[in-house]
Amino acid sequence: MLKGVLAKFTASQLITQRQQVSLLVRKGLIERALDFNIILDDVALTELAFSPQYSAAVESKQVAAQEAQRATFLVGEFITQLRPFRTYSSTQFQRRQSNNARRR
Repeated sequence: MLKGVLAKFTASQLITQRQQVSLLVRKGLIERALDFNIILDDVALTELAFSPQYSAAVESKQVAAQEAQRATFLVGEFITQLRPFRTYSSTQFQRRQSNNARRR
């Protein structure tokens, strides 16, 4: 019964939808226990363990997301530092040159 409920969810959903999983497990266990004249007051999921491969994959995904955020920040900083060095098209450059020549 427990495997049947857990199989309906992905590993990440088991964590994010823990209350729903717990509710379905509780409901199933209570119904199954009644077949044996056992009354369950409460059922709690206290620990969810995942394979080392899954845990490593989750950790590497978090590290990659943090590195991507840092790269985005660094690019933003770089762009901010470049703003004083504006680039001009050839037409804009020529206008600017002629304006500077007139001022002299």
